[in-house]
Amino acid sequence: MDYDLFKKNYSYILSLASGNGIFTWLDMEEREYIDDTIRAYMGAIGKHKKMAGICIQANMERSYADVKKIIANDGIIRLVKGAYSSPGFQYEDKESIDNNFIKLMNYIFLHSEKFMIATHDVRMISTARRLNIKYKRDVTYAMLNGIRNKLAVELAKTDNVAVYVPFGREWVAYSYRRLKEAGHLSLILKSLLENQGI
Repeated sequence: MDYDLFKKNYSYILSLASGNGIFTWLDMEEREYIDDTIRAYMGAIGKHKKMAGICIQANMERSYADVKKIIANDGIIRLVKGAYSSPGFQYEDKESIDNNFIKLMNYIFLHSEKFMIATHDVRMISTARRLNIKYKRDVTYAMLNGIRNKLAVELAKTDNVAVYVPFGREWVAYSYRRLKEAGHLSLILKSLLENQGI
């Protein structure tokens, strides 16, 4: 699909969604699509500023600059660790990705009013909650259905929580990418045991 068709479809979805009071997230794919994805979002937020957000991946080295640009234009960010491999353009080890995630979170909390923190990492969630005591932002915590559901339920008692359920014809491919992401398989196994009370 070329950029013009993507932009046309995206604009159509945003118009329908925002016209019905539905907030729309634009997901992020592999490295070669990042520029076009951000370009389409930046072109849309003037018209749909409060009703559209975009995903940013903490494993990408470029993400700090992207976050600054998006927030400077009143964009809304969903911060994730990242599920795609882009050697030479990303942080490779967990410690570096976690450090960048925290760096991006600090910037977002300081400069943005509304955003989403999408992770199952308890340490990242705890850090975000401490930051929110200081900044008091409109933050939502997002998780995938079936992974740490117990944590999601506990969080929802005091915080905004979104639980993602893959659907549609491509749900298998989407779920497979999530499974391949570092740490998710062990999280799923732990979650299964937790849900069974083991």
